[in-house]
Amino acid sequence: MNFLNYAKTLFAILCFLLTSSFALAQHIYVSVNGSDMGKGSKNDPILSIQKALEKANKLKKDSGKVKVFFREGSYTFEKTVFLDNSFSNIDLQAYPGEEVIFNGGVSIPIERIEKNILPSDSYHPEREVHKVNLKKTGITNYGELRNVGFSRPYGPAWGELFVNKKAMHLARWPNKGMVPTGKVLDKGSVPREDDFSDRGGIIQYDSLRINNWAKEKNIWMSGYFMHGYADDMVKIKKLTL
Repeated sequence: MNFLNYAKTLFAILCFLLTSSFALAQHIYVSVNGSDMGKGSKNDPILSIQKALEKANKLKKDSGKVKVFFREGSYTFEKTVFLDNSFSNIDLQAYPGEEVIFNGGVSIPIERIEKNILPSDSYHPEREVHKVNLKKTGITNYGELRNVGFSRPYGPAWGELFVNKKAMHLARWPNKGMVPTGKVLDKGSVPREDDFSDRGGIIQYDSLRINNWAKEKNIWMSGYFMHGYADDMVKIKKLTL
């Protein structure tokens, strides 16, 4: 066999392998206008990523490779989607030339926003505030605040509010920056010093404003505490005047 014939034969083999590979890669289509009863074809797309992944895993056993195409639109996720090694050889991608958005939030209709004028007090002048009754908008899952910081386990984040794509923060004092803690009366248990009693610390404070929180049962403190070297947030068990 001369070199030219050899090259033609090799080229034909490569083309066959490539063609076979593409033939084995099956496609599943997902659309915001689809249905979870759909076949996953271009003309009969699936609605949710969960159903698409279930179907992809089944097809993968036969074809070895599956591509999941998301058609243009915004997809809202109410639960976390976990992808482990069982989803290998499954490609997730936007359909060429189309914009796809994965959204974990819920939009609040602007007509649900109420405007109020709060009277002035010793801390603030008269000011305009806006409020929304989330329950009336159908939002009942706000997440839960939890202790966070260095060496603490990860967990789901609590609810956040975004206005014009800018993240807002929870009501806090001071509104910006931090204030020094008062005298430490008891630093609490320190695991790095072999004290695993899980005893909370006790500190003094020197701001009269904090007295207003004495009857509150959901007070949190965020800051840099002793050897943490990272911003921690912990719940305050009790505030004593």
